[in-house]
Amino acid sequence: MHRVVSAERLDEAIHQTIANLLQNGPQAMASAKMLLHATQTLPVDELRSLTIARIAELRVSPEGQEGIRAFLEKRKPSFAVI
Repeated sequence: MHRVVSAERLDEAIHQTIANLLQNGPQAMASAKMLLHATQTLPVDELRSLTIARIAELRVSPEGQEGIRAFLEKRKPSFAVI
């Protein structure tokens, strides 16, 4: 996501972005970071396989199941930071 804000609103924009990121599941965020780093070293086919495997693992994890339930129940998920 890219956003341009004035210097006066920069701190507000930073805090808003951080608040949005903190609403995500901790395992999902860690996996996203790992996959971003992997883009620097892995060939596309390996990266694709790694991404598919990680999504499948997260989907069945307690964090993933809570995210799915929250979505279906139209509520915010309750992620426990481990």
